[in-house]
Amino acid sequence: MATDKPRRKTYPTTKPFPTFPLTPRADGRFSKRIRGVLHTYGKGGDWQGALDAYLATARARHAGRHAAQERTGAATVRQLANNYLAERDADVKHGALALRTWQEYREALDRFVKFAGASAPPSELVPDLFTRFAAKLGKQLGAHAYNRTRALIFAWLRYCQGAEWCPPVNFGVGFRKVPAGKIRGNKKARLLSPAQVVALLNAAKPRPQLYAMCLLGLNGGFGATDCSQLPRAAVDLAAGVIRYARPKTNIARTVPLWPETAAALAPLLALRPDDPLVFRTRHGAEWVRTERRKTRKGKTAVVTKDSVAMMFSKVCGPAAPGTSFYWLRHTHATYANEVRDADARRHLMGRALPDLDDVYVETVFLARLQNVTSHVREKLGIAAACSGQ
Repeated sequence: MATDKPRRKTYPTTKPFPTFPLTPRADGRFSKRIRGVLHTYGKGGDWQGALDAYLATARARHAGRHAAQERTGAATVRQLANNYLAERDADVKHGALALRTWQEYREALDRFVKFAGASAPPSELVPDLFTRFAAKLGKQLGAHAYNRTRALIFAWLRYCQGAEWCPPVNFGVGFRKVPAGKIRGNKKARLLSPAQVVALLNAAKPRPQLYAMCLLGLNGGFGATDCSQLPRAAVDLAAGVIRYARPKTNIARTVPLWPETAAALAPLLALRPDDPLVFRTRHGAEWVRTERRKTRKGKTAVVTKDSVAMMFSKVCGPAAPGTSFYWLRHTHATYANEVRDADARRHLMGRALPDLDDVYVETVFLARLQNVTSHVREKLGIAAACSGQ
């Protein structure tokens, strides 16, 4: 005979008195959203204990400071995560941090908090915990995602220590970075052959914006975000160059344009003359965008939509199966590498020059850059590909 499972105990969700500042929850805790961060207090329906805990920290939190009890180590792992995300959210609002990066922090910290326990105190962050978390993370993520998550968690806890929200944390030796050699051994080649380049360019031609973005990817190693945020003012068709700092690194780059790339951009620049961006979707949105949205449950989610990748997969995927838009940047870099001018290659791709060169070298002369882009154009047979021969 089947037996009913014991029901989880629930508590009243009415306030003990009208001016009670906290919201009762069915799980016996009490909550309060302060400066965009949800804090919980008490347990077991003890409203007086929850009120005392709230009042002990309320003044500091409402003023944007962190409570004294958190600095002495009484915070939970979830509170440390919430406080850090709140501070980095302020950086997003001031333009010092990308919303996509903030979301990466959020996802990484959610993983760790779920594993360690939301109510665990910082004193339980011991080497064995990090070793066990590393083992679980290694089964769930690939090498690149593992290393990225690890770096975000280290940055979070170092920040917490520096802000004196928690005592020093001993990570131990088990939460190690995946070596670069192992990543290289598992790396998949992302190189387009000249025949594949011809096929995907022919497929993209009926879509003028996608066609121009594909040429920018091959011509200057542009990624999807590079194309999406390309400002009209950066394109100088008369001089045949694009002068545009790469959004990811904010490193200035000058890209000599192939005649085919300039010809593809010309009609796009004639459209929407008052628009600061070269590329727009048919709905007037940026091709790659990260934004906050409300879910059906009323929560806030951060969503990234890469319409460049979606359109490339839809239009060019059948012509070059298994590829993605970022293969264009890999292809540019691979053929550019045949020209023995490493600094010119880095400049074209928006990457820092090595060592002190990045400090003292002001620019890479146009002739060197043209030497690289011309070589890539010749090796890929761009002239024939774009002329339909």
